[in-house]
Amino acid sequence: MKKLYPVLTVILLVSLALFSQSTSAQCNPSWQWTFMKGSTTTDNLGTYGAPGVFAAGNKPGGRSYSGSWTDASGNFWMFGGYGQDDGTTGYADDLNDLWKYNPAINQWASMKGKTVSATLGVYGTQGTAAATNNPGARQNSSTWVDAAGNLWLFGGYGYDDGTYGFSDDLNDLWKYNPSTNQWTWMKGSKVAAQSGTYGTKGTAAAANTPGGRQGAVSWIDASGNLWLFGGIGYDNTGLWDDLNDLWKYNPATNQWTWMKGAKTASASGTYGTMGTAAAANTPGARQNPVAWNDGAGNLWLFAGYGYDHSGLFDYMNDVWKYTVSTNNWTWVNGSNAGGPSGVYGTQGTAAAGNHPGGRMEIIPWVDAFGKFWTFGGEGYDGTGFNEDLNDLWKYDPAINQWTWVKGSTTAAQTGSYGTMGVQAAGNHPGGRDAINASWMDLAGNLWLFGGDGYDATTIEGDLGDLWKLSPVILPVTLTGIKAYQKNTGINVEWTFTQEIDMDHYEVEKSTTGANFNHGGTVLSSGNHSSAITYSWFDTNPNRGANFYRVKMFDKNGKITYSQIVKVVIGIGTSISIYPNPVTNGSLSLQFNDQPKGSYDIRVLNSVGQMVFKTMINHNGGSATQTMQLPLSLSMGIYNLEVISPVGSIDVERMIVGQNR
Repeated sequence: MKKLYPVLTVILLVSLALFSQSTSAQCNPSWQWTFMKGSTTTDNLGTYGAPGVFAAGNKPGGRSYSGSWTDASGNFWMFGGYGQDDGTTGYADDLNDLWKYNPAINQWASMKGKTVSATLGVYGTQGTAAATNNPGARQNSSTWVDAAGNLWLFGGYGYDDGTYGFSDDLNDLWKYNPSTNQWTWMKGSKVAAQSGTYGTKGTAAAANTPGGRQGAVSWIDASGNLWLFGGIGYDNTGLWDDLNDLWKYNPATNQWTWMKGAKTASASGTYGTMGTAAAANTPGARQNPVAWNDGAGNLWLFAGYGYDHSGLFDYMNDVWKYTVSTNNWTWVNGSNAGGPSGVYGTQGTAAAGNHPGGRMEIIPWVDAFGKFWTFGGEGYDGTGFNEDLNDLWKYDPAINQWTWVKGSTTAAQTGSYGTMGVQAAGNHPGGRDAINASWMDLAGNLWLFGGDGYDATTIEGDLGDLWKLSPVILPVTLTGIKAYQKNTGINVEWTFTQEIDMDHYEVEKSTTGANFNHGGTVLSSGNHSSAITYSWFDTNPNRGANFYRVKMFDKNGKITYSQIVKVVIGIGTSISIYPNPVTNGSLSLQFNDQPKGSYDIRVLNSVGQMVFKTMINHNGGSATQTMQLPLSLSMGIYNLEVISPVGSIDVERMIVGQNR
C-alpha cells in the first residue's frame, strides 16, 4: 500500500483580537507553543467514546494525512487519514472517522464513521443524503467549507465501494452537513483509479471530472465555487504522476470546469517574469503544496513536491498567485528551480532574502490581516539536509517577504512537550510532515494535530498530539480602550487594573482600520497594582473615520496590541461602537449627529444569519447609548447593523470575546 502526500484544508480568516500582528517587520509579538492534549509518543490507538458525545478521555489515534476545517462556532473538525483505529484491526491503515474538537472545553467527540480502519464506502444514491452514507477510509483528501457550513470532500487515496478490490486514488465528491450529521455523494465515481475527463478548457459540462488523485490543494471563492489544483493521480490517458490541472466546481450546477494547466501528467512549470501575470504561466505539476485565499479573491499556492521550470523533480519553495477574474497565474516569490535550502535570516524579522527551503506536506494558516503562516513539512533545512522540519514561517503578501518566526533551522528535531496545558518558551512540536490538521481559533491562536514525525524521543511515526501556538501575554491587565471626540480633536484612553514592568505605549492611527501609522508615545509611570488610565490626544484627526490602537512594550522588548476603536468626525452619518471586542455583553453605541427616532439593531453571524435583534430610541444629535448583548452569544466575529429611522444602514464589525 502506498502512503503518499496529503492535502490540508484552506484556513478561513479569523480575527486575532487583542493580539493582532503589526504590519511592520520589526513589531512581531513573541509566540509560544502549548501541548494541549494527546500523547507524547507515536502510534497511539484511538479512544472513541459514545458517538457525538464530548468526553475528556476521547482522542483520535495517531495519524497523518487527514482533512480538517473550522465551523462558524469555532469548533475544529477532522476527517480520516492514515493511522491507528481503536485497536481492532491491529495495524495502521486508512480511516474514515469524523471528529469534532471544542477548544473551549478541550475535548474531542467522535461524530461519524467507523472506529476501525480500511472501511469501504457506502455511497447511497447520488445527490441524496442518508444516515448510512459514508466515504470510504482514505488519506490525502481535499476539503472545502461553504458559506452554509457544509464540508465538501474530494478524492484522496483509499477505499471505494469495494469494486476496485483494493485502495487507490479516488475522484468522488462528497458533502457533509453538520446540522444533520449526514453525508451526500455528489459527483464522481464510486470506483477508484479513474482517469480524468477534461472536456473543453473553460467550459463546464456534466461529464467533466478530475481523475482520481491525492495531495491536491483546494480553495473556495467568493461566489461559492470550489477550486482544485494538482496532486498526484491519473491524467486523461490513465498515466499516474504529478498533475498541474486547475479545476472549478459549481455546486449550483453540480458541474466541473477544467480552467487551466495540462490534462497530461508530469508538466514542467512555466514561470515567466516574477511579479508579472501571463496567460502562459503555470506552476509545474506537484503534490502536497498548500493554498490560501486573500481578501481580494485571489488564490495562492506555495511549495510542494514536483516539477520545476526545467523538468527537475524535487521539493519546491515557489509562491504563486492565481487571479480568478483573468484566469492567470503570477509567480510571486521563491525559486523556479527545485531543491532550494532555507534562508532564515534573523528570527522575527522579515527580509527580502528570507525564504523557507523547498518542502511539502506543510500546514497552513491565514490570519485576519491576510498573512500566511506555515509550519514544518518534509524538505530542506538551512544546511540543505532533507528531513522533517519544525520551523514556523510567516509570509506577508503586502511586502512579499518571509519571516522566520520560531523553530529550528535544522531538520529532524524531537518534540519538547513541557507540561500539558502550560505555555512555555521551551515547548515545540517535533519535526513532522503529513501533518493532520490545522486550525485558527476565534482568538487568533494557531492549532495543529498529529502528522508523521518525531515525538519526545527519536522515534518517528504517526502522532496524536494537539498543539496551540499563541502570543505571550504581557504582565498587564488591559480592561478597556476608548476614543471620543473632544473639541476639534480625539482623545484616546486605555485603562489597566494592574501594570507590571511596562516600558512605554505607542498610539497608532489609521483611516482604514488596516494600515496603521505612529501617532504618539506615552511612557509608563511604573508598576501599579491598582487601576490606572493613560491617554493621548490627537490634535489632527481625519474628517471621517479614525481608527486607533495602542501598542504596548514591556521592559523585555515584548510587544502586544489593544483592540481597535473607531471615531467618526464631521460626516454626520455614522455610529461607532465600543468596547470592541465585547467581553461582558455590555456595548456602547456612539451616535454622531444622528436624527431622532427608533433605531433597529441587528447582529449577524459570519454566514449572514441574524442571531439577535433589538431597538434603541435616540433623541437626536450626538450621544452615547448602552445596550446589552445576550450572554449566550458565542465568541466570534459579527456584523452589527444599525438601521436609522430614515432607512440608512451603518454596519460595524464586532468581535465577541472571552470572559462572557
